[in-house]
Amino acid sequence: MLLIEVVTLFPEMIRESLLHGVVGRAQRRGLLRVSTEDPRRHTADVHHTVDDRPYGGGPGMVMKPEPLSAAIGAARARVPAGSPVAALSAQGERLTQQRVRALAGHQGLVLVAGRYEGMDERVLESEVDLELSIGDYVLSGGELPALVLIDALARLLPGALCCPAITPRLSAGGASRRWAAPGCGVASCWMGWSWTPKARRCCGNFCRNRISSHEHYSDPGSRAHDA
Repeated sequence: MLLIEVVTLFPEMIRESLLHGVVGRAQRRGLLRVSTEDPRRHTADVHHTVDDRPYGGGPGMVMKPEPLSAAIGAARARVPAGSPVAALSAQGERLTQQRVRALAGHQGLVLVAGRYEGMDERVLESEVDLELSIGDYVLSGGELPALVLIDALARLLPGALCCPAITPRLSAGGASRRWAAPGCGVASCWMGWSWTPKARRCCGNFCRNRISSHEHYSDPGSRAHDA
């Protein structure tokens, strides 16, 4: 079982999003467990303050180091020793399938979802092993990137997919582009449209490759439930 802890100010956002699809199935099958830790639980003031003004002034706020560090510590205590701590950050390394596979090799993982203008840099340097970004654009927080990473990880867990053959292959140079190929349903005609030449070509090549490599080939009329 892969154990994932998400440090977030919005635990409901994480929990409710993981009830569906492949991730929900992986949890129900006992392949994945995702828990959350709210930094607000580690505050001492009546307002449960988790943000602070940035050093040197400027717009916005940063996440206070004390509750954030305590929350990371509590989350880390619930995963196997040596599990990496990854912060979802716009300044992080671009997330790739190769990195997802590397993280899937661990038994546990702590994800830290930032908010406001970011996290206190001292926490990043002392508590976090790596920073990850899902793209060059601005989001309100790290929860959505954390969900993207969890979804990608869940798909790699043996038994999570109804049809394991659709799991993207990796080459030495990175991820296979098979999942980006055009596709059409098995119905030969839809609103006057037949299968497109591109879809015919890609599907034909895919079937030939599957048969030549002696892999199991399912009936093209069967339904895939893991899209």
